[in-house]
Amino acid sequence: MSLPEPPPRRRSWLPRDRAPLGADILTGFFLFLTEGVVFLWMAFAAGMEAWADHGISTAESHAEVRRMYDLLWAVLVAAALAALRRARWTAASQLLIAGAVAVMAASTQHGYDQEQQQVASESPGVTASQAIADDLNGDLNAGFLSPGRTYGGPFTEGTVVDQVEVHGGVVLSMKSDGTTGGGLVQTTVSVMLGAGSPGVPSCYRYSFTITHGSAQSQPMSCPSGSGAVATLELGRTLLEQSQGVGSEAVAPNAYPATRSGVQGLLRDRLGPQAASVSFDTATSSSGAGTVLVAAARIHGVCDFVRLGTSTTITTWVPLWQAPLDDQSSCSTTQALAADALYGTDPAQEG
Repeated sequence: MSLPEPPPRRRSWLPRDRAPLGADILTGFFLFLTEGVVFLWMAFAAGMEAWADHGISTAESHAEVRRMYDLLWAVLVAAALAALRRARWTAASQLLIAGAVAVMAASTQHGYDQEQQQVASESPGVTASQAIADDLNGDLNAGFLSPGRTYGGPFTEGTVVDQVEVHGGVVLSMKSDGTTGGGLVQTTVSVMLGAGSPGVPSCYRYSFTITHGSAQSQPMSCPSGSGAVATLELGRTLLEQSQGVGSEAVAPNAYPATRSGVQGLLRDRLGPQAASVSFDTATSSSGAGTVLVAAARIHGVCDFVRLGTSTTITTWVPLWQAPLDDQSSCSTTQALAADALYGTDPAQEG
């Protein structure tokens, strides 16, 4: 009587015995060398890119992070395969290498995150916003420290518009918020930055009184809703127009406070095109004498003019683009309001 044959063993690709020690160590050493060469190549490539671009860009930093994580996954896969093949020395070495690569990947990711935060904090909008606040405070301070030597003469609307345009912004609105406890007029200026760039613009609100160091800025929401697109387009038009007209400061008595003075100013700024520019004028009286204001449309953009005399100021901004919310009506009433609110010499207020 014959004994029953044992059932055939199932074939398995997983070995039942440990891998030979020599082959195990040799494989682990080979993988170690291969991964070391890959890491050195990554470091060399990153260094060459930084040298070619005179620094590491954001895209290159992101690519470096991605390569580190790719290497980490490759090492983990090698460790898993070694464990399945029961190559304990190879698996152990790969896990140690994976730990080291994970630490380096985390460090690279942390550096990239910090770089992104720094880029965000130093974005053009934020940098320009702080620069405008510094300019406003510098102008106010100059009025007290050196009377008659302020950036735009009397702290006029033209002074603010000029400072904002220098930093690639447009003035949305400028108004009085009443008076402070000390009886000083509180002025609020809304500004849009980045209207001429492809990205999303940013908006800021500035508040100040005619006292040194009083200008403060804070972020605000840009215009939204159905008129947001039109506002952005008008802002871009104002930026383009400012490149051709400018808001240069001149001596207060450079042009007489008359219609002919306005015509002379426009002729100096626009050349022969000034003959086709129509404008309305109005006058007001100040301690220094008569001030004449004008509202004119230059190439479809509303501009305000302020002419007069001053006994304490050597220069001021006589021609500037009206704030965006004054563009539609463009009247001398608005020009007079601007002069009444901002036509002040800081040196005489302290």
